[in-house]
Parts: sequence; C-alpha cells; structure tokens
Amino acid sequence: MSRPPHPTTDRPRSAPRQSMPAAIASLCGLAVALAGCAVTASAGPSGGGVLPATATPTSPPPTDTPLPDPPGGDAARELDPRCAAQFPDTATILDETDLALRPPDWPAVPGWAVLCATEFENATTQVAWYATDPGISRAEVYRTYEHGMLEAGGIAGRAEIAEGEISTGVFPPDHSFWILATRDRYRITWSLDGQYAD
Repeated sequence: MSRPPHPTTDRPRSAPRQSMPAAIASLCGLAVALAGCAVTASAGPSGGGVLPATATPTSPPPTDTPLPDPPGGDAARELDPRCAAQFPDTATILDETDLALRPPDWPAVPGWAVLCATEFENATTQVAWYATDPGISRAEVYRTYEHGMLEAGGIAGRAEIAEGEISTGVFPPDHSFWILATRDRYRITWSLDGQYAD
C-alpha cells in the first residue's frame, strides 16, 4: 500500500509568489473552467441515501449482569448519524487531524457539521466531505467559512459552475481551496499550489 503524501516532504516546488487579489481573480476563473468537471467526476463518496434500517430490538440483559466495555473503552466512538444518512456506503469515523493538506489555521468545523470522508486526488490535493444538520443552507456554509478565513488572513470569492455557486479562494501561505455545498452536505478541496503574498 502506498504511503499518503506528506504535506512537507512531498510538497511540490514552490510557484512564484503572487498577490492575493491577483491570485483570487485567477483562481475564480480557473474554478469556473475546471470545477464543474471535477465535481461531476467526484461528487462525493456516495450519491446520498437514507439511514440504514435498524435491527429488531432485543431484550436487555438482566440488570445484575454487567455490560462489557466497548472496544476502545470510553474512547470508543460511533459513526455520526448525519454521516450515515449522507454517505451510507463510505462514511467512517475521522478527525480533522486526518486532513494532512488542510491549512493549519483553517477555520474550525462548525458545530452543525461533521467530517465524514476524505480522499487524496493526487499528492497535492485532498478532498473532505462533510454532513450537516438538516436545513443548513449553502449560503450559511459559505458565510461561516468565509468569515473564519478573513480572520485568519485568507481571501475568498464566489464563482458559478454547473452544480451552482461555489466559494473559492486562497489561504496563506500556499493553499488554494474551493467549497461546494448542496443539501445537507458539502465538500472542501484543498490544493498546495504556490506561495501567496499579502
């Protein structure tokens, strides 16, 4: 099995520095030209779905019989039901630390969202899929991340692709990104592709 790319040792040769306004303008144009194809080719680990049917309940053991600890003890976790609903075939239990190419100062995941799946498109691009609470709008997803990015020194804009509006931009020191939100889910794509000056 090949090792996952390391964000430091496997980083591509730095591209020439460019100003953030110029970078966002060129990036928005690139997103419009390329993102539609990328989203169509990898719209998510699953086309959607519903929660799997629950098993028929069984009677609990007698109260004087101690229940065994789950594997991992108190640290054991269960798959978030939002992930099970949106990505029933591919969701797994993940932490943000599993996102090797996410910028260190990237905004925290909102309380109404959860990381469900991730994959590397290549050595410099990683995609993460999130599920949200029911009813979270596309505008709220974009507004939340864009506010956090501005506070951390990033810059974002909007672009239209076949699937609708995306939020895209650059995040220092060397990342570009784009976010596509749909009903009760969204995906973020990060790429290491240059050095962005203030």
